[in-house]
Amino acid sequence: MKAGIDDVRDSPALDVAEQLQRAGAQVTVYSPQASPRHTAPHPTWPTPRQPSPPTEAHLIIVATGWPEFAAIDSDALTATAATPAILDARGVIGGAHWTAAGWTVHGRGSRP
Repeated sequence: MKAGIDDVRDSPALDVAEQLQRAGAQVTVYSPQASPRHTAPHPTWPTPRQPSPPTEAHLIIVATGWPEFAAIDSDALTATAATPAILDARGVIGGAHWTAAGWTVHGRGSRP
């Protein structure tokens, strides 16, 4: 999933999702623009059309630079996460804000 386009071919994010699934993780993917046809080769991945709080997630991975991800409400997700942990592979979330909300933040965390 690449920021600014709906083309997910050769997406490193999908490679990571596939590896996690092979390792036994339950995977849900979301992109603001990608259509379900882009994840058709992976029919076991739920692909929500609208973002919704992941329930009982042990890790949320931000693997694309869409600006929508910078606006995620960390407090709203705290109530639904099994483990409040986020991996920001693109440096788009506010690491300090998430830490203050009780989350463990991994990754670039370059945004204040």
